[in-house]
Amino acid sequence: MPLVDSRQRSRPSGLGLLGRFPGGNRTEMRQLQSLQRARQALESHSELMGSCRQLRNILLSSSAANYFGAILVTGLRGSSEELATTCGLAKAMAEVSTAGVLLVDADCQHPVLHDLFDVPLSPGLSDLADDQRELAGVVRPISDRLALLTNGSDGDRASRLLSVDPRVRWFGEARDRYDFIVLNAPALLSSLTATAAAALAGNVVLMVEAERDDELSARKARGLLNQVGARILGLALVDSRKF
Repeated sequence: MPLVDSRQRSRPSGLGLLGRFPGGNRTEMRQLQSLQRARQALESHSELMGSCRQLRNILLSSSAANYFGAILVTGLRGSSEELATTCGLAKAMAEVSTAGVLLVDADCQHPVLHDLFDVPLSPGLSDLADDQRELAGVVRPISDRLALLTNGSDGDRASRLLSVDPRVRWFGEARDRYDFIVLNAPALLSSLTATAAAALAGNVVLMVEAERDDELSARKARGLLNQVGARILGLALVDSRKF
């Protein structure tokens, strides 16, 4: 499957389309019912996981595969499908990993991965601001080759640990320990945390909803990512009629 799908009729120009993904209701993800739907979407034989495996294969077969160890999946305004796709990509990466994958909740205002995977919020990323805490002591195993780093109980402290700073030791430790790091972040156009996470990861899969997002917004997002030196690996087009 080519990195750029020339058959698609409508997408922001200049960016390669990585695939189509089932969409969802952007206001419900933090409700218990929507979390249950997300868990169902992440089951091994679901349509979403099939799309995430295709995305994984495209990324790993592309020329960029030799250069990335960390990926941020984000969209323009924030929606349930972005969260589900981030988790699905992490699970798909773990299926072909040897050293494992670390999934990081970088949404410092509304962390939700701990609820999705039914683990405590703390300890997590914010606790690594304490030099006495080690990464191995705060990550939580989700499966044999997938681990979760929750955001922790202090979003402000966690946000400071997303900066591109040599003193931010946890990220270097994570890169040494895991094959891949997949970060979940809030909407790109409404949060500085998302651009900070993009700069830290260095590589971004940008999700676009065909029925909601226009080319001007996509160009703005691309400009923000260019400013922080993040490389856009391609687009994931969301079909909001599904999920």
